[in-house]
Amino acid sequence: MMGAPLVTAADVGRRAGTSVAVVIYVMNDGPRPVAAETRDRVLRAARELGYRPNRLAGSLRTRRSGFIGLVVPNTANPYFGALARAIERAADEAGLLTFVANASLSNARERASIGAFLDARVDGLLIIDVGEPLDSSALKTVTVPLVWVHHRAAGAPGPLIHFDDRATAREATAHLLQHGHRRVHCLTGPIDAGPVADRLQGWRDALLDAGIKPNDSWILRSDYTPFAARETVADALAKDQMSSLVAFTDVHAFGVLRAAADRNRRVPDDLAIATCDGTPETEYSVPTLTTVTKPIEALAARAIAAWQAAQLSPDDASDETVGPITLERRQSCGC
Repeated sequence: MMGAPLVTAADVGRRAGTSVAVVIYVMNDGPRPVAAETRDRVLRAARELGYRPNRLAGSLRTRRSGFIGLVVPNTANPYFGALARAIERAADEAGLLTFVANASLSNARERASIGAFLDARVDGLLIIDVGEPLDSSALKTVTVPLVWVHHRAAGAPGPLIHFDDRATAREATAHLLQHGHRRVHCLTGPIDAGPVADRLQGWRDALLDAGIKPNDSWILRSDYTPFAARETVADALAKDQMSSLVAFTDVHAFGVLRAAADRNRRVPDDLAIATCDGTPETEYSVPTLTTVTKPIEALAARAIAAWQAAQLSPDDASDETVGPITLERRQSCGC
């Protein structure tokens, strides 16, 4: 069964009593002005006929596609998922459509996604980089505006829009110290790179500020999954009478809660917990998780604004730290 015939700009022009060129000027908002009454007739005819402009054909004329590519480290991670959704909303408000690629925490997939977006002639790239070492040499020849969110690969071009990760972990750790804990453990990723490296430094800062020498045996490591965090912390609880822990990511924190239950440790009585991402899911755990929240919508808006600024003047693009961060006191810390 054949579908309905495709409505063209010529059809809209005939209905509105105008030329095809005028229809194109109205739909593209230029390059030539159109009288208000004529514009209304064209828009009314387009609605009546169900006309949808050919975006690809328009991009060939203007050399702009209206699409941007967004690379996300792991869409299953609540923090990155929330950030990606916020960027999509900000892009939509700016009249842009977003293609999203999931790198699945793989540098190879991240590079492949960037290459695919460039081949598709997107107008720009936004990369939420997780912080694993990345060969950024190929990015130095990218000719579209490039903005990094959360972290920037070493030596890569383009501005970085991010939160203060060092201050985030310092705030969470200091809060547990205020509860009287002296041995505050932390749970971080497999290697010290990117934002988690900054959070590790923030953890050290808070301990030193309290006159406590950081002990490397208090640093626990796992992959970025609740399962891995559960295994790591359950083993540590079996060997060590830790009383408090800062999880550097919320997916880690969810695993910590399960590990505490596995070892019959009550939270917060036996194990006080604070976490650093501030995703909405932390409010629905049992007990609810004390966390450092961040203005994700503001970060997304600034990332799109940085991309727009880079279009106009790439050399003037600059890094920006977005704030404020806020400690959300809930049940897991003992508040």
